[in-house]
Amino acid sequence: MKSSLSARRIKSDLHIVNESARTPGGGITRLSYSSAHIETLLYLEEQCHSLGARCFLDGAGNFIARIEGSEPGLRCFSFGSHVDSVKNGGVFDGIGGVVIGLEVFRLLREDGIRLRRPVQLFGFAEEEGVLFNSALVGSRFFTRRLSREDLLSMKNDAGISCADLADAFREKLAPRMDGEMPDEAGNPAFYLEPHIEQGPVLDRKGVALGVVSSITGTSMTDIVFRGEANHAGTTPMDVRKDPVRGLVHVSSMLDKSVRESGGAVGTIGRIAVDPNVGNVIPSSVSFTVDLRCVDERMLSSLLEELDEWCREAAREWSLDVSLSPGHRVMPLEMDAGLRRDLFEEAEKLGVPAMSLPSGAGHDALFMGGICPVGMVFIPSLHGKSHSPQEKSDYEHLGQAARVIRGVIERQDSKR
Repeated sequence: MKSSLSARRIKSDLHIVNESARTPGGGITRLSYSSAHIETLLYLEEQCHSLGARCFLDGAGNFIARIEGSEPGLRCFSFGSHVDSVKNGGVFDGIGGVVIGLEVFRLLREDGIRLRRPVQLFGFAEEEGVLFNSALVGSRFFTRRLSREDLLSMKNDAGISCADLADAFREKLAPRMDGEMPDEAGNPAFYLEPHIEQGPVLDRKGVALGVVSSITGTSMTDIVFRGEANHAGTTPMDVRKDPVRGLVHVSSMLDKSVRESGGAVGTIGRIAVDPNVGNVIPSSVSFTVDLRCVDERMLSSLLEELDEWCREAAREWSLDVSLSPGHRVMPLEMDAGLRRDLFEEAEKLGVPAMSLPSGAGHDALFMGGICPVGMVFIPSLHGKSHSPQEKSDYEHLGQAARVIRGVIERQDSKR
């Protein structure tokens, strides 16, 4: 079976690219622009060049490998995912989708498929947001949602900008690349992203492939309640200006509303109390609220409610409150034609498939601003991800490569 051959090759690819990124306990740390990132791209470059591709890096350090088609001037079919990982993450997240794309290159060549259109593999940088507390940097830059000036303004903990790190990274890899990325590489006909599910649905149902229906909208809000520090024992409850009361109110209302919504999720992920002393009523509390939903109107409504919960708490307990909206990314529907082709190709190959939404953000979210997009999910064993316990079946990755290869041939005959 060709999917089994693909599975073996993908397993070998992942073993090689992850070797330089391994951490104690079996985890993976491949931060953007690190030596592990460089080693991974050197391997990808070598493999892609051997398959007849030209390789490029853009201004954010995104890796692009391109094989031309038979008819010049046509827009390219593109696929891939991100190269970077979280700290002490798993062996499949992001990079699994990139090596699936590499396997698609191999399959097209082995099957003697000469496409009319170019095909293009992406290995995006800084998707996870570890370095600058800002996710999807590479795909946002590629789709012109971030500028060079934006990259200069992003600083890591050492005060070094994303632009400077990307420049040094590109300089080290330049001798192995094929010059500047051509303009036509920035105008794909579509983008397909294979990725592990990072959730338990496919594994629980015993389904080998997920065809993503939509990608959730995401938002992050920084909230600060300010009250009045005072003695924990001598200050009566009815005269306290305790900012933690504001946090408790927001937490309670958030939990109630997202449960009743039937589709949203909300998380208070970071809390900082000042002065953070056991016998002192705090003077302030700051925290983040992460809201996600696949329905744009519902997400907008919850954000409005969040603002009102904060105002209610401030009035009730004589507090000052400030809300600082962080990123706001609305949900994205996957392209209907790509979804149909993915289901039909999976059926043709005998690969069980089902539809499901993505509760996490992906590079496809921003690629959807410049072209039609689709996503396929590979089951995550027990739903674990972003940890050394992250596991997927290599056979499922091989099947995903075969399905994507078939969709590309279908699309090439249509367009």
